[in-house]
Amino acid sequence: MKLIKPYYEIINDDSLLSYFKKNIDVYYDLLTIYLKFPSDQLIYWENLRDEYYAVYKYENEPNTRLQNGDEDEDYNFYVTTCHSVLLKNKWTDDIKYRVHPEPPHEKRISVKFMCDRLMIDKLLQITKDFKMMFNILPFENYDELEYIIPDWTGLTEGEYSQITAYTFCGENEDSYSMLSDDKKNYRIANFLKSIYDVEENYNDLLFHGCSLNDLVYILPSTIKSEIILSGFEWNWKNLCKSVDLPLIKELEKELNNGED
Repeated sequence: MKLIKPYYEIINDDSLLSYFKKNIDVYYDLLTIYLKFPSDQLIYWENLRDEYYAVYKYENEPNTRLQNGDEDEDYNFYVTTCHSVLLKNKWTDDIKYRVHPEPPHEKRISVKFMCDRLMIDKLLQITKDFKMMFNILPFENYDELEYIIPDWTGLTEGEYSQITAYTFCGENEDSYSMLSDDKKNYRIANFLKSIYDVEENYNDLLFHGCSLNDLVYILPSTIKSEIILSGFEWNWKNLCKSVDLPLIKELEKELNNGED
């Protein structure tokens, strides 16, 4: 059984496509499009009086932000949206205004977390303003299962076995069953053995014809799980303030360009 530390990855458009090439609708929902409408090229829409329809049509779209430039020097309009908005509304002609993000744009960032189910549950409770994709994948062979190391164990990444569990409390299985003087080691031993037992049961049920979907229900909360969150910069700032976890603090530092 393999134990790993939780980690995250800030993902770009190419990575998104590799994750969702079999679900292109999700890819279009997460694919960020930055548009810059020069003021002298906007289409005046007479029914909206002083407003430019070509830009303000984005104002009430989901997962979209509209920003004005600095009126003293910059009369352009900046739109951050996703590809699905262009497709749904048949606005694909606006792709000619696509640019790399500029300072007035409100940036949208997608992050993949590989963590345990408990962390995912916590993220789901406070990320209602995010676009998200959540997935737990069972595997055909229990040797491929990976588990997230709980902070309290202090374990390092690596392969562990039933024998490893016994060594935390003694030299053999008989001594394992006795309460160790070192209670932390005893707890670690029980944690490792519980995972080993799950893998044994998982493999046995798979051998006897249990479906992969049904096997998900026996996996422990520490099983490595995946969630992809896509949100605007202000979404991430609020998340980092709300969640006091080492992984989130590490992400916050990276989003702040290395500053605490």
